[in-house]
Amino acid sequence: MAGYVKLSLFLLDSMLGISSNSISSTMSSKIYIPSYMAYTSVLNRLRKWKKIDTMRETLQKLSHACKITRKQEKLDIVALNTYLAAICDTMKMRNDGEKDVELMREAMDLLYPGVATEKYTLPDPDVMSFNTVLNAAAEMKNGTLVNEAIHLMKKQGIAPDIVTYNAMLKAAPTAGFKVSVVDEILETPDLVADRYTVEMAIMPLVEEGRIPDLLNLLHGFSSADQPEHAVQNAYSTFLLALNKGRELDIARAIFDVCILSPSLEQSDSTQDFIDDAREQEVNIKFISVKPLARHFNALFEGYRTLDDPYKYSKETKSQTSPQEHARILLDHMKSMNVSPDSYTVTLLMGLQKDSNSITELWNSVMELTELKMEPPIYHSIITAYGKVGDAASACMVFDKMIASNNHNRIRKSWNVLLSALSKASMKNSSGPIDCMASAGAGLNFAFDNDVEKLNQDLFHGKNFVELINGMTAPQASREIISVMATVHAEGRNEGTELVWRPNAQAYCLVASAMSQTDEMDAEEAIKLFNTAIENGVSLDGRFLNAIIRCYGDNIRLALDSWKTVFRPYALTASGEDKSRISGDLRNSRMGKNLVASYHGLMYVAGRAYRPDIGLRLAYAMVREGVEPTEAALNTYNTGARERQEDLQKVRLHGQYENLLLVECTKYDSNDRRRLTDKRVRIIL
Repeated sequence: MAGYVKLSLFLLDSMLGISSNSISSTMSSKIYIPSYMAYTSVLNRLRKWKKIDTMRETLQKLSHACKITRKQEKLDIVALNTYLAAICDTMKMRNDGEKDVELMREAMDLLYPGVATEKYTLPDPDVMSFNTVLNAAAEMKNGTLVNEAIHLMKKQGIAPDIVTYNAMLKAAPTAGFKVSVVDEILETPDLVADRYTVEMAIMPLVEEGRIPDLLNLLHGFSSADQPEHAVQNAYSTFLLALNKGRELDIARAIFDVCILSPSLEQSDSTQDFIDDAREQEVNIKFISVKPLARHFNALFEGYRTLDDPYKYSKETKSQTSPQEHARILLDHMKSMNVSPDSYTVTLLMGLQKDSNSITELWNSVMELTELKMEPPIYHSIITAYGKVGDAASACMVFDKMIASNNHNRIRKSWNVLLSALSKASMKNSSGPIDCMASAGAGLNFAFDNDVEKLNQDLFHGKNFVELINGMTAPQASREIISVMATVHAEGRNEGTELVWRPNAQAYCLVASAMSQTDEMDAEEAIKLFNTAIENGVSLDGRFLNAIIRCYGDNIRLALDSWKTVFRPYALTASGEDKSRISGDLRNSRMGKNLVASYHGLMYVAGRAYRPDIGLRLAYAMVREGVEPTEAALNTYNTGARERQEDLQKVRLHGQYENLLLVECTKYDSNDRRRLTDKRVRIIL
């Protein structure tokens, strides 16, 4: 392509009567100015290659030719807009402060009356010229340039269009400024908001309580003549923006009013929304938007966030539970012939509270559509069963996954199963696994393959279900990682395409499951640690934390293992030299390994009801260069909540716990919550 561009430039020079790169040297008095389609094609190619200097020279040559002909001819406005767009593109690509300012200044100068004509024989800028520069200034967050461009538009009598206002919305520094821009849009006749207008204005309007204005924007957008898929994609974006802003009630109301069939049940919170709109005489009848799975998924995601105690979410006015909302919406999908996708299943599985609900949900989905059984679907079901403490059903689904014969994709699923077993161990670490009697046995899958021989080759004459039946969840996780390690250690051809080589995450998950058992076995913990080292797995602090927790309340044995095994490994695993680490040791890999390991010991000290040892550990952390924080105290308290009631208290246990509290809550310069705290220096 480079050769064609050079040829095009040569032909253009020949038509302009230029014999060399010098503008003043001409071949003859005959000059032919090509049509705007010819020279704008060359300019567009130069723009694509970010050849700003060459574009500038080409415009100068064209301008020189126009002046020589004395026909008072001007180049086409497209040439100006192409050059401005090239300048703005270059700034976005390069992100070079001083040079960007110079280029932006050049673009801005061309917007002044007569400058483009004098410099390049170009016409005065139009609204597209201003919009191009405005968008670049908005992305630079340069309010001064934005205001300058708007002032020039008004001075030259150029009416802004919706793209202009979108640039102003993008540049607005606060929600209040955005709302004032929306006011101008609503006050301008025949100006219709597009998807970008609504997307940028939706949260500022909601935060200011301007719901009627939001509905008016949506009315204008929905009434405009545009492709159906564009409207569908836009509403998906609007719902996600509201979810991100924790405005689930408004997202549901917009869904119910604009997308949901009028014959179907709306949310109880939507009625309040409709009543408020009618009081302010706002039209709530919208052109119906054809629903997509993405629209439902946006709401499922919102209800899942609402149900998660660890995520911040505004309180909803609805009296219905997130689970019931999800069930109703799934029924609506069926009524409106919208097929759920794999993400729908993932979101819905995260909302279920018990094994039977998971099984019923999956069978309901299969009634709607026969989904292609991709790994994310299996993973979401396995994880959901693990979350509710049903290890048997999680294993049953994994067995079904093996039966799918999708070898390459099964390999990465072993860690998902180990994670589910780890979560199940937190709720039920002693119950035996019985796959055939589990809720997972009732799952309806769209295949029934016979892979009995493959399973027997892999699991020593048994299939997967037979292998783990009768075991507890921690025991099953230990057996599974043993199979994973054995398959690769023996170098077998059979099974290696199915089994993932165990990594640090896998061993960490097994250690986490083992730490949940009531009957802790320190020998098994050390054995797991040694197996991981022998298999060449590079372990980190998370594994050390989990493996130390396996000691339960045996703090003495945990300390002995810490001194002889775990601490030496924590100091050397990262490959760093402690003496050469500059700055805060806690920010280094070695420091993170040490902190995680000490937190594991704090947990064991809490379970052993030994605040005196917890205090000694805090002092040891200080000497190690990783000062304890509230995280260490919280870990101790977590262990203390799980200790046995009949444990005897040590003498002065209350005083020790108070001292531990003081030691772990000292001023921490890395704690962002204390950035505004005032520090006082006391001089004695």
